[in-house]
Parts: sequence; structure tokens; C-alpha cells
Amino acid sequence: MNLKKLFAAALAALMLVVPVAAAEPSAWALGELTDSEALGMLTQADMEVLQSTVTHEKLQVICNALDSRLAAAGLEKRADYTLAPVAAELTRGAVMNALADIVCSYAMPDGVLPEAADAAQLLQALGVVRGYSDGSVQADRLCTLEEAFVMGSRCVTALVDLLDDGSNGFLWKAEKDGTTVYLLGTIHIDRGSIYPFGSQLRGVMADADRVVFEVDFGNEEGLAAYAAMQVYSDGTSLSDHIDADLYQQVVELLAPYGYDESIVSTLKPWVVANLVTSLQASDVQEADVSAPMVIDMYVYSRSLVDGKDIAEIEGYAYQAELFDSLSAEYQNEYLRQTVKLFLAGSETESAAESVNSVYDEWIGMWIDRDIDGFTAAYPKDEAAMTEDELNSKLFGERDDNMSAYVKNLLDAQDGTTSLVVVGAGHMIGETGIVQQLLDAGYTVAPVPVE
Repeated sequence: MNLKKLFAAALAALMLVVPVAAAEPSAWALGELTDSEALGMLTQADMEVLQSTVTHEKLQVICNALDSRLAAAGLEKRADYTLAPVAAELTRGAVMNALADIVCSYAMPDGVLPEAADAAQLLQALGVVRGYSDGSVQADRLCTLEEAFVMGSRCVTALVDLLDDGSNGFLWKAEKDGTTVYLLGTIHIDRGSIYPFGSQLRGVMADADRVVFEVDFGNEEGLAAYAAMQVYSDGTSLSDHIDADLYQQVVELLAPYGYDESIVSTLKPWVVANLVTSLQASDVQEADVSAPMVIDMYVYSRSLVDGKDIAEIEGYAYQAELFDSLSAEYQNEYLRQTVKLFLAGSETESAAESVNSVYDEWIGMWIDRDIDGFTAAYPKDEAAMTEDELNSKLFGERDDNMSAYVKNLLDAQDGTTSLVVVGAGHMIGETGIVQQLLDAGYTVAPVPVE
């Protein structure tokens, strides 16, 4: 496993994910809609028709997501249970019945499910259906797509909480004189099993006064600066900066993914290298990924919905400059090795399986909050000590800057609670944020899983 490529892919993923504005969803539903997207139920296309009646096809997607998450929690199907046909008319009651049917098809541990006479009572007891001011659930009214998404995501979250199967994340707590900074180390890849977060982690997000990221994903000025840095502005093209054989390989490799040579030729080598790595990661994960949101983007989206103050430590332009400042020689070789790795993975299953195995291992540790295991599996100190040009940029100065930012938050002693969300690699190791805080005398420790 070439960790340099994984580190680069992580940063590339962060810089390429941009939030898309929603099309007039109800304010009360925004949080659950974000969760629905994370769970793989909702797509951006759905945002345009949220107030229309849910279709049978979309209800099946929602039910499949619930079914998959319960299976991922290790539950077994009841051999004596048969799912009922879904009603032709999709009222709120019909949607409740379909969701409750999925829930009841699993053999739940004793005491998990509340006693209920019917689907509506069950979902009310779970907090999935909360009713109206007159006490009704309006079971006979046609169910909107928005309402179906909300019920689906609430159902998953409620059951995962009861089963104590939510993700815990790599989480530390730093304190100074009444000021608190939670540190959430993320992994910039997605897996359906990441969501929903556990109630403890959701509580930390809810209690934070501000949330700080490596980049503010919605910073349009930063995005523009990043976009400008990706392409040549001096009249040259990619073919002028890399070897002819490598250029031809790149053109042929990217064509099946919809990247015409007229586009590829405008991009700089580091941009193409990160693009190729991201495509490989997508290919490797395709069969296993149901969630379209990396962890950082999910926390960002929820923070926006919840009205949190958003801040960034680095920004798009800074991160782009990390790659843009690489020497011409290094960029050429970086791209060549990235293409070589991609082609090796395409020709054999072993390379793809190796990458997938690493991703799965990291995600499992993240879900369990196995910080020690991740620290041992992620050789950050070894990578940081090499003379590799990219590794020296990805760590070192960045760790120092992030640590200084957290120290400033703590030194403000303003009684606030902040949540700092950055790549887990920056949290661990001798130069990581946690160790730098400890060395400076701050109180910081992993948060025990509740």
C-alpha cells in the first residue's frame, strides 16, 4: 500500500466535494434530509420534488437503506416473517406500515422494541412519527417524499441508538479554564456503515458553539482560487510539462470516465494525479458504498443546518498551494506512479483488494473509536520523517498550524465549546495536534465511549 497516494487522495477528496443548494425543503426537515442523504436514501435530484407524493420506487430505496443498516448491525432476519405487499396508495399510514414491516422482519434483542399495537404506535414510540398539534398522525393523507425521507432516516437513527451500533469517531476533548475544544479526527472516505453517528457524537456536534474544518466547503472565493490554480494560465498545456508517453496514458485512462483530452490538457499534473487516485478509490469502493458523503462533508452539512458558526483553518487556496508548489520533476513522477498504481489495480484484483482492506480497517476503527489501533495502523511518523516532497507538505507545517489554531481557541478562555474537524492523521503522532497540546501543558484526552 502506497500511503503517499492515500494521503493525496484524502486531500483531493476534500477539495473536490462541494455542497449543492437544496430546493426549498421544509425548515423542520433539514436535519433529517441531511441524514437521508448520508444514508444513501436521498439524491440531489430528489431535492427538486420533495413536496410531491412519494413513489413506490423511492419508498423501496428508503426501505432498502433501513434494511441494509439493520443487517449491518448484525441482526438476523426472522425465518417466520413475510413482508406484506406495499399499499397501492402511498399514504402516511402506508409508509409507516412499510417501515415497521422492515423493522419487524428482524429478530431484535429482548427489550429493544417498545410494545405497540400497530405500525403508527411503534413509530411514535420510537420517535419516528411525532404527530401534529391535534394528536393525530394523519395516516390517511398522501405522504410526501420529504416526509418519507424524514421517517426513514429517523427510523434508522432510533434503532441504531437502541442497538448501540452508531459510529463513535476518533474523538478527543481538550479543556482550559471552562473553554472546551473537541477534536474529531476524520477519514476522508465514505462507507454506508458510518451513518448514523452514535448519540454521544451527535450530542457533541449539537452542543458545539462553533465547528472548525480544514476548509469551509462553501467558501466561494476559496473555491475560485482553487479552480484557477488547477489549470495553466501561461499558454502551455499538460503535454508541455510531462513526458509524451505519460500524457498519452493519461488521456487514454481518463477518456472512459468522460474526461475529454481538451479538458485533460488544461490540467496540471498534480490535479490529474489526484483525479486518477480519486477515480481509483471510487472504483474500489463502488460495490460497498451506499453513502455519498464523506465524514467531513456530513458534519459540515449538519453544522450548517443547525446554525453553527463555521470556521476554517487552512482553506481551499492553501491546500491547493500544497500541491501546486511541488517541483515540476516531482509532479511528473507523482503522476507517473499514480497512473502505474491505477493500471495495476485495473489489471489485478489484488491491488484493489489491498486498498479496500485498508479502507475497511480504518472505517472499523473509526466506528469503534479505536484510536490506538488507528495510530498503530497509520504510520504517520514514519511518513513524516521521509524526505518525500509531498509527505513533508502534508504534515509538518500543517500540524503546527492546526495545533496553534486549537491553542488559540483554548487560550481565549471564553467559555465556549468548539468542535475541530480535521483528518485523523493530523491528530496522531509525535507532531500531531494531540501530542502538541499535551507537550504545551493543555488537558486533552480521548473521550470515553458511553
